[in-house]
Amino acid sequence: MLRFLTGFALALPMMAGSFVVSVGDPAAAKDPAARGAIATARLTDHTGPADNSLLEITAEGLVNGRRVTQPVRVTRLANSMLAIHWKRPAGGTWALRFQITSAKRAAFAEVGQGGVRPQTHPLEWSETDRTAAVLGDLAKGDD
Repeated sequence: MLRFLTGFALALPMMAGSFVVSVGDPAAAKDPAARGAIATARLTDHTGPADNSLLEITAEGLVNGRRVTQPVRVTRLANSMLAIHWKRPAGGTWALRFQITSAKRAAFAEVGQGGVRPQTHPLEWSETDRTAAVLGDLAKGDD
């Protein structure tokens, strides 16, 4: 029992600071404000939905060997959801970058020609900006 409690106590600080962004298909959203969006998103922490105003979302690309950042339009939906509106350019490798504005935590969702695949991404802490490395991996086809 003591081993369990010690393990649980050690895990609490990690759980307290963990955020996850769930990226979804806007066609599944019933809110008309999601029409035309490239994706929906919801930020959660270990207690449930988190304050979406903590998120900064941009489109990040690698086009002809150069890194490009483009703004996206975010619309608040019901149920702590966000609709992300942006048109993917024809060329390059692209990802949506989700970052907690007050911390060095970010997650990336690849944007292919067909859009964004629904999935859940932990927002990982990093001392440095990982955007260029993530885009390079996506361009090579790595996970």
